[in-house]
Amino acid sequence: MLNKTEFNQPAEMEPSRISKCPYGMCDGTGHYIVSEDGNLFGRKCKCYEEQIVSKKLKFAQIPEEFQNLAIKDFDINAYLLSESRSKAALAVKIAVNFVDKFDRMKEIGRGLYFYSQEAGSGKTRLAVSIGNSLVKYKKQEVRFITTVDLLGKIRDSWNDKTETSEEMLVEEFVRTPVLILDDIGVEGNKDWINNIFYRIINSRLTGGKITIITSNIPMNKLGFNYRLLNRLEDMVMQVCMPEESVRSTKAKSKNDIMLKELLG
Repeated sequence: MLNKTEFNQPAEMEPSRISKCPYGMCDGTGHYIVSEDGNLFGRKCKCYEEQIVSKKLKFAQIPEEFQNLAIKDFDINAYLLSESRSKAALAVKIAVNFVDKFDRMKEIGRGLYFYSQEAGSGKTRLAVSIGNSLVKYKKQEVRFITTVDLLGKIRDSWNDKTETSEEMLVEEFVRTPVLILDDIGVEGNKDWINNIFYRIINSRLTGGKITIITSNIPMNKLGFNYRLLNRLEDMVMQVCMPEESVRSTKAKSKNDIMLKELLG
């Protein structure tokens, strides 16, 4: 219960409520006051949860083109080959159940490793869709980053002019509850790269954190040292994606439409 004299709202507050809250119920803070039997009580507005989701999506740093993707919208029929459609259907089923049973996945501390040698096969699209679902429906903190960008941040931290140290960056990626590592294996095989990934993967494994990885390379052919590969095998389940590029198929379709427009 709130003190009534303390929470009397001036009339000029009302227009700002309407402009800031999509439901016209609060002043944009996600809370509003109701009067019951002469007493004032604080209530959560319907926009409160939406604000939380919005902040978590911003934190996730998912590329703009992927921000609204949902697992249910993954188009299996976009693949031309029946074998590809079968693989995609299985991957989608795994993705749906991974989200539905996420509490159990957290208990066992295991994530997913989507791979196929074909670029544009839908690996990143499906991984990000899982991330979006975990933010929206499980209220999880998710972080997306390509391995190239991650290592680029690490290299930049070696510059004395930067305020972020290598240790701070490693810790940032260690403590994120759900980390999506996109395109692992393209960065080359160097000792310092093995070391960075080992520190992140090992700490996430021992901490029971969920990691979702995409790659063009099967896990056992990544070229990492045995210690790192052993930990990867322990923390993620491999999911084979179709060896077919949906991106190329869509690009061809767009080109055909564009050509018709230009030749009118």
